[in-house]
Amino acid sequence: MIGLIPGLRKKLAVQGFVLALVVGAAIAVLPLVLGRFHTELLGTYLTYSFVALGLGVSFGYCGVISLGQFAFFGVGAYTVALLVTRVAGFGLEHVPLLVLTGTILAGLFGFLVAYVSFFLKIGSLFVLVTITVGILLQKFTIAQLDLLGGINGITLPRWIVPGPGGGFLRILIGILAVTFLVLWLAVRAPFGKVMAGIRDAEGRVESLGYNTILIKSFTFGLSAAAAGLGGALYAMLTGFVSPSVFGFVQSFNAVIWVVVGGLGTLVGPLLGTVLVNFAQFYLSAWLLNYWTLAVGLLFIVAVLFFPRGLVGTISRPETNRQADLTGRSLRRGQEKRR
Repeated sequence: MIGLIPGLRKKLAVQGFVLALVVGAAIAVLPLVLGRFHTELLGTYLTYSFVALGLGVSFGYCGVISLGQFAFFGVGAYTVALLVTRVAGFGLEHVPLLVLTGTILAGLFGFLVAYVSFFLKIGSLFVLVTITVGILLQKFTIAQLDLLGGINGITLPRWIVPGPGGGFLRILIGILAVTFLVLWLAVRAPFGKVMAGIRDAEGRVESLGYNTILIKSFTFGLSAAAAGLGGALYAMLTGFVSPSVFGFVQSFNAVIWVVVGGLGTLVGPLLGTVLVNFAQFYLSAWLLNYWTLAVGLLFIVAVLFFPRGLVGTISRPETNRQADLTGRSLRRGQEKRR
């Protein structure tokens, strides 16, 4: 085992260098190549990718699926909007604190929802819980006309909204890269092996002494925090937040992004979010009333010919190797306990 550590460190160093190289190139080149319109469009899709990235961890690595993930996106967005419009004293220097607050509140809320649901052992009905949470939050924001602006939403002050140009896109890519790295380290750590064990055989992992309820709740809280971070950045990017951010349709789309990109990967959700959203945008312009049918056909084709998603199909040998390592780790732990 000790002999594997140098090799593991070397592999992590190489992958980290590649990630830094890709992120650096994106930060330097994209804002220069894209026009203002496409820069803002890409920025919006990148805020959505935080939702897909978190869902990719909870669904792809731990088997906890959610159809209401944009509920936590909305929590992050409304947290920032409320603080800057209803609480005095915030300025541009407090932006990191505002974003962090929205992220933490979304994560805590997601953890609470998951823990109560799993403690009550509702099983697969957890999907309905996530849908219900999103619907209730949307109805609540619509009803709160004085505090939350109702259906008209909240317009953020101009000082927090980034101006034209690629400056905010660069910041967004950097934050996304850091989030990706944190989640990547989490799924590669021993904790990630336990998550995979819960996904494949929860009863066996529980018999080894692990608190599966707490682990699943923490994983879902982590995915909710990622969604909340995306929502906080979305509020700043657009300068406007409305009840539509809790929408069920977008939450369902997030599952499509993850599946098309590659379930059980982290690069897949990012790639799937950008590709599917740009496909929807251009198809809606070309096909007018038939673009939803075209997107549906593309999704069917992707599922039929790439059941592991785009990234999952390419990296299938690595995925299988990780699954074998997970199985061996669980068997070793079971033998030691015996």
